[in-house]
Amino acid sequence: MSPAHDDPSIRPSQTQLTGTLVREPYFGRSSKGESFARLSVQTTQTYTTRNNELRSHTEEHSVVAFEPQAGQLLIQGLRKGDHLDIDGDLRVRSRTTEDGQSIRSSEIIVKEFQRVHELERGRNETQLYGAIRETPTLLNVNGLALLPISVAVPVRNRDGALVGTSDWHNVVLKGKAADAAARILQKGDVISLKGSIGSRTVERDGISKTFHDVQAISFRVHARENTIGQEPPVKEASRRLSR
Repeated sequence: MSPAHDDPSIRPSQTQLTGTLVREPYFGRSSKGESFARLSVQTTQTYTTRNNELRSHTEEHSVVAFEPQAGQLLIQGLRKGDHLDIDGDLRVRSRTTEDGQSIRSSEIIVKEFQRVHELERGRNETQLYGAIRETPTLLNVNGLALLPISVAVPVRNRDGALVGTSDWHNVVLKGKAADAAARILQKGDVISLKGSIGSRTVERDGISKTFHDVQAISFRVHARENTIGQEPPVKEASRRLSR
């Protein structure tokens, strides 16, 4: 992993949301007695297709706040329908169901938030900085190029220190961006990505499973695995995703 991960100025993951509470906030205490708040925040973004059609896309996000942010949320008396601007860290949460199935979901750990009284536009933006787990393989799905990437993103604690573990994030590039990335990216590359959090539901054998991805629109290579510690050339690509 790049020495840059030891730079406290770098946030390996950052998510910014501007959206609406779709449920009443839940306030509780952990088994260790720590106060926390759980929120469900819905973001809606509008975009124009290549055919100049105006469309919108809505996602619901799981958001968690600990002290002191949890107490601040409680004091503000937030209710369903209120609007928030949130800056947080994207984390991957894994759990096993009673029937033995492993479920991965994403959640945003709040670092800062601000109440928004008039919601002019929604926001769903994520940046990741980490290393590629395996050399990605380009796929063709119904004529659209897709490049799934597994990225190991270092985890920092609430004080900003590295904890020695990584979250594995599923990232997807589409269209021309996928083609460009497939020609460049290799296992071990240290990269940064920009995009948004997306979810997709797949039904297999009568069972529906929801997957959470970062749908990237741009990437940047910071270092190759065999050049860690050197000053690497920087390659960058950015393409508008096909929707």
